[in-house]
Amino acid sequence: METILYLSKLIFALVLGVIVGKKLPGKMIKKADILLGVTLYILLFFMGINTGSIENILSQLNTIGVQALL
Repeated sequence: METILYLSKLIFALVLGVIVGKKLPGKMIKKADILLGVTLYILLFFMGINTGSIENILSQLNTIGVQALL
């Protein structure tokens, strides 16, 4: 049930974004595109910090890679 609620929120946010995107003028779309790119880089940066804080991450890469493939 918790998963369905989470997915419903994601789908709602996506649909709301599509509706807002259809109503925005071209200049705002360009600004939103820049904001999206910056936000993505910030997210990747913090994911890197989180991954780097894991002890022995370099020695665990083989195990993590195999688990990801399965």
